[in-house]
Amino acid sequence: MFKIYQTSKFIVMFKFIYFLFLLATLLLGSCNVKYYSPNTHNVPLLREKGEFKTSFSGDFDHAELQGAVAVTNNLGIQANATFFNPNIESRPRQSNGRLFEIGPGLQIPLKNDFIFELYTLYGAGSLVNDFSINNQWDNEFGVLNADIQKLSLQPSIGLRVPRMAGAISFRFAQVTYRNVVGDLMTFDNFEGIQVDEIMRLTNNDTYYLIEPAFTYQVGSAKGFKFQVQLSGSYNITEPQFDQDNIYASVGVIYHLSKDRDRPLKAKVPEVIIQETEEEQNLEKRNRLDAERRKNERELKKKRKRRKKRR
Repeated sequence: MFKIYQTSKFIVMFKFIYFLFLLATLLLGSCNVKYYSPNTHNVPLLREKGEFKTSFSGDFDHAELQGAVAVTNNLGIQANATFFNPNIESRPRQSNGRLFEIGPGLQIPLKNDFIFELYTLYGAGSLVNDFSINNQWDNEFGVLNADIQKLSLQPSIGLRVPRMAGAISFRFAQVTYRNVVGDLMTFDNFEGIQVDEIMRLTNNDTYYLIEPAFTYQVGSAKGFKFQVQLSGSYNITEPQFDQDNIYASVGVIYHLSKDRDRPLKAKVPEVIIQETEEEQNLEKRNRLDAERRKNERELKKKRKRRKKRR
């Protein structure tokens, strides 16, 4: 039997994954043109009607609010809101955007506390690349605005027990850009030419991506848990596309569920006490004494009745 209830092991694993998150975050810092950044996979791992889960997560450049509810034992719905670089005012040379998603999904409880999920999501949002402030070392200048449409299929399989949960998920996404406007120009150092980013994104407006992720949660049996997720994003259409390829996030989750997720109380085994021969003899004597006293009381009553008759 797996010792999944040992809190010390949970904390060690959480610290290790959190270290990976910090490392990935430091490596991802960038001030270049960016047209896409993956958001956190919403993997609720629901299994009963009425269960509800909400979370707030992100990193230094993302802020995300996610939620999911089980409509039936096998049907759920989730909604996500993601904001990229929400503090854009303090860093004028940056990319920022927002994305809102919603969609239904299947949830199938398996053996040994495993759960399989399959969600379909529709997303819509917008992005801004503002590089209007320029200097002689910059390779980009101008502004680009565009609307985003995202369609996703997200299967996952995870293990959920009272104090922790872990899941592996894959997201297959189609990202389409619409209403691309602006005057953003970039300089291609390899080709030695300037690139009109408006024309580039208008002529090539649809991209297909594969995004795997690993999610780990640890906390109380019911209520709040901490979450760490490490995910990747590979652009099949254009591998060198201007986007984030790795994303790590941390967050807090609140899970409202029924009593089923509480730890089961251990059954107390029945103890059979073997009586010694001396104890058996003592019990027999006590029983005989009780019968004798009873007979004496009945005999006294009979004598009293006889005296009254005389």
